Amino acid sequence: MVIVQCPLACQTDKESQSHSNHLHSESTSLSSQSSLPSVPSLTSQFYHNQQPSITHHHCISTLKGNSSYVFSLGLTGKFLYSGSSDNEIRVWTRDHSNQPNLCHENSTSNIVAVGKGAVKSLVVFGNRIFSAHQDHKIRVLQIDNYETNCEKYKRLATLPTLGDRILRYLPPKNHVQVRRHKKCTWVHHVDTISALALSRDGSLLYSVSWDRSFKIWRTSDFKCLESVGNAHDDAINAVALSNDGYIYTGSADKKIKVWRKIPGEKKHSLMATLEKHKSAVNALALSSDGSVLYSGACDRSIVVWEKDGNVVDGGGHMVVVGALRGHTKAILCLAVVADLVCSGSADKSVRIWRRGVEKSYSCLAVLEGHGGPVKCLTASVDSCNSTSPSSSSSSSSYLVYSGSLDCDIKPSITHHHCISTLKGNSSYVFSLGLTGKFLYSGSSDNEIRVWTRDHSNQPNLCHENSTSNIVAVGKGAVKSLVVFGNRIFSAHQDHKIRVLQIDNYETNCEKYKRLATLPTLGDRILRYLPPKNHVQVRRHKKCTWVHHVDTISALALSRDGSLLYSVSWDRSFKIWRTSDFKCLESVGNAHDDAINAVALSNDGYIYTGSADKKIKVWSKIPGEKKHSLMATLEKHKSAVNALALSSDGSVLYSGACDRSIVVWEKDGNVVDGGGHMVVVGALRGHTKAILCLAVVADLVCSGSADKSVRIWRRGVEKSYSCLAVLEGHGGPVKCLTASVDSCNSTSPSSSSSYLVYSGSLDCDIKVWQILIPFL
Repeated sequence: MVIVQCPLACQTDKESQSHSNHLHSESTSLSSQSSLPSVPSLTSQFYHNQQPSITHHHCISTLKGNSSYVFSLGLTGKFLYSGSSDNEIRVWTRDHSNQPNLCHENSTSNIVAVGKGAVKSLVVFGNRIFSAHQDHKIRVLQIDNYETNCEKYKRLATLPTLGDRILRYLPPKNHVQVRRHKKCTWVHHVDTISALALSRDGSLLYSVSWDRSFKIWRTSDFKCLESVGNAHDDAINAVALSNDGYIYTGSADKKIKVWRKIPGEKKHSLMATLEKHKSAVNALALSSDGSVLYSGACDRSIVVWEKDGNVVDGGGHMVVVGALRGHTKAILCLAVVADLVCSGSADKSVRIWRRGVEKSYSCLAVLEGHGGPVKCLTASVDSCNSTSPSSSSSSSSYLVYSGSLDCDIKPSITHHHCISTLKGNSSYVFSLGLTGKFLYSGSSDNEIRVWTRDHSNQPNLCHENSTSNIVAVGKGAVKSLVVFGNRIFSAHQDHKIRVLQIDNYETNCEKYKRLATLPTLGDRILRYLPPKNHVQVRRHKKCTWVHHVDTISALALSRDGSLLYSVSWDRSFKIWRTSDFKCLESVGNAHDDAINAVALSNDGYIYTGSADKKIKVWSKIPGEKKHSLMATLEKHKSAVNALALSSDGSVLYSGACDRSIVVWEKDGNVVDGGGHMVVVGALRGHTKAILCLAVVADLVCSGSADKSVRIWRRGVEKSYSCLAVLEGHGGPVKCLTASVDSCNSTSPSSSSSYLVYSGSLDCDIKVWQILIPFL
């Protein structure tokens, strides 16, 4: 099984070693890494005569009616119920958009009931609400006017009932020792009831407690049918039921136990003990068919267990198949809906994971905004935005409700609609360039195509048919594109650089004319005559130094557009003046193997990445005519394919075939071999080679041979987290470009919306909108 670890901080961040082994995991004393960045909303938009498809993750409102910690949530029909540490159960109505609101006009009149202990768990079934309390009791409420918008509630029972207590009190065999000098009947819980679960038909209620026992109640008459005492060696925090009769209990003793009633027996028997966690188990959740169990613990991991066959016992029938990691503090709650797993943590975040093919998992989003640990979750299909029930998140919309120790409830909406694809290109997409209203793509069939963007930034064919948007056809695959002003610079596999001029630059139907091919004829003639301008390129062949003699792999422009930099598989890089297209300088044998990437900083440094696994840093020393090697950066274990710099040039990102993105930071204004450019971490998660990188604001976008795009965000204290995994391409992602989404951002300095364009060897271009709401 492949477990895709989406959110990862830089590898240099030290992990905390202290974890609580007790059930009181809502405490924020757990030591950990710094928390991750704000909530992403992801929208994949692909256009080809179809409606745009959307992927969203965002918080739609914040409910602030609670006056104390929110410990539990329950959902049914039009209503959301919350239980809190001030002993109250509150009700919230949901309007037609599924957004919850107060049921009444003021913040106290939505209180359904007040108990005598914090509400630790809620289960809603039909017209009944079952609540577990810290005062060791279970309370049952009946809902009247169930189909109306203003329900009424009445107390139906408190478990154990008075009748049950009297019935069990008289026979001495019903008394159990609970403390050194205290006994009570076995129907009583003698410590906080931590969790509840109902059988599928609602006939049986299961309760677990910090007193290390679990009990089974009949809901028709509220009679306690069975109690399993000392089920664990420490407090029991979680319970989950499968449709085939298995009961799973998770405890602060680090264990998960599996129970079942053997035919002919009166009581449940222990079938298996599952041990994998290193600290207290806080949460359990089962897939809809009961074949996959998810367990969350104080060790910050969500362990995935899968059932092999119909029998669960100690013989290996329930096995660990992986672990989902990314939270930086204890996992406190879990919820499963369709193929999505939602996890809430003491790190104040909610993470959305999706189960993919071949038992693989990916983190779709990190939802932040809570001011305290996320203590409870519930999730459901969003009936307002889903056409039909589905077992796959690729065709439905979901609502995830999270309750926190900050006293707030946040409903978040999650969409995953079917992907449509723009198929204007007829071959591999190798390069992308973006300017104003236009997107340009270069492909392996030598063509450059143009795509217009309407007011919603959605790309479409510039003309009526799929061939008339071809801007130019060269004589080699278009390996790189750079657009500046009214010029397009393209690097080709035939060793040439071509320059196009854009006419009618401000209109929606541009015209293009070939301006130059580099090196120009004049430059070649000028350099041909002096023998000193000739260099040996092969054993019996020479040419002038202005020529590249192998594929030109990448281009970069200086900030003012006056200089063009090209790198090639011939191991050289060259510098061209864009005013007259003259080659000013060539650095031959700059690397020991093909050069794949180039990046420029505003302070004059040139970074080149090569198949020789090295990154070299070049700069022109004052008084010198040519660029000198300032440093060689070695960290990757295989070919470096991509480079990208932060906007201020202080951070360099390098992607390689070793599947890692190394983060380098500059210390001071000088880069040399003395440690001024140092590795501060590595972003890992892609399962194949990194092929391309793009940076916009504090987002880093990476494309890989694993067919996915990942969005990473730089947070405080040099920490990084993966906000999302964008999947849908049918081939390796070869090129990326990104920009501020001007249609959904108020200003570049405070933009919360970005557009990421990805091109792939599946011949497609996909457009992703990244929305980061301010919470």
